[in-house]
Amino acid sequence: MYFLMSVFFNNSIGNLDEAIKLFTEAIFKNPSASIYAKRARYFLSLIFFCLILLWFMKLLTMHV
Repeated sequence: MYFLMSVFFNNSIGNLDEAIKLFTEAIFKNPSASIYAKRARYFLSLIFFCLILLWFMKLLTMHV
């Protein structure tokens, strides 16, 4: 189960990381409020995934 969770989180964080990078490049080329808002949404998603991952790690250590 731990392996499946790590694969899920690694793939998700990688996709979010790439999305943030692409939105940052788009902002440099054509700054607009909508692109800033979309990038902010992906930043918040990345933070949320990291918090969930920390929570799962804490749960795994509690039940060992």
